[in-house]
Amino acid sequence: MNQAIGGQQVVASWKQLLAALLVAMILLVGVVLPAEFGIDPSGIGQQLGLTQMRPLTTAMPPAAADEQAGKRQGSVNGLVWFADDQPQQQQFNLSLASGQGLELKVVMLAGQQLLFAWQASGFLYVDMHADQPGAAADDFISYREQQTTSSQGALKAGFGGNHGWYWKNNGTETVTLTLSLNGYYQGVYMP
Repeated sequence: MNQAIGGQQVVASWKQLLAALLVAMILLVGVVLPAEFGIDPSGIGQQLGLTQMRPLTTAMPPAAADEQAGKRQGSVNGLVWFADDQPQQQQFNLSLASGQGLELKVVMLAGQQLLFAWQASGFLYVDMHADQPGAAADDFISYREQQTTSSQGALKAGFGGNHGWYWKNNGTETVTLTLSLNGYYQGVYMP
């Protein structure tokens, strides 16, 4: 009788093992493959919305070639942007006398991104704009034109070229200006 009980326990153990394997296979095909890899042979993952959960890195297009040798940059679905080089950080302290205008341009490759913030001690006319290399002097894109004491935001270069600001002090007193840049760009210059 002990052998019969032992045999039944072995059969029960095998049944439990097979049931566990069957559940694991169903979970693998119905949940893990659609959610992690976008593979959905059963169609269940699509119905449950699991195919939308797959990591973005599996869908990454080839990185955009950078004009600098050995540097790579790229975007994943326009949501996350990667670069092999470190971001730059610079701060500029400028002064504009009454009636004086000043321009500062940041040279960027298409797709590079930059955080900017500037603060002035008085109101300035400002035109944030961009132009492509070799463009005529009057061929530029104006992002924003206003009279203000500060501005901040983020810029993603839609094309390679010069992106920057023209400030003019229309007041009677000298105005000081502090500009902070943080991000990915090739350089900064004042024409």
